[in-house]
Amino acid sequence: MLWDTIMSEFISKYYVDGTRFVEQQAKEKGIKLRLIVEITNNNKDFINSLEYHEIRHLDGIRSNIGIFDNRAYMVAIFHRVYSLIKYTSAIPRLW
Repeated sequence: MLWDTIMSEFISKYYVDGTRFVEQQAKEKGIKLRLIVEITNNNKDFINSLEYHEIRHLDGIRSNIGIFDNRAYMVAIFHRVYSLIKYTSAIPRLW
């Protein structure tokens, strides 16, 4: 997954339980979770709390994308003015 700062802050605010559930399911199924994210003071505590993600930092990320089984599975675009999800496509079922 590739998250910009807006996505990581949104996930850390609204999807903490969902993130924990995904981590649990991935661990049980032997699925690797890799995350490239711009780590800031606002999101570093949340990023550090992710237990089952392999995390890499990259400055200046301007979009969000996820890859599942060599295919893009989710694209979420946040408009900085509205901070809302504009578009998402199918998310794979892990269970």
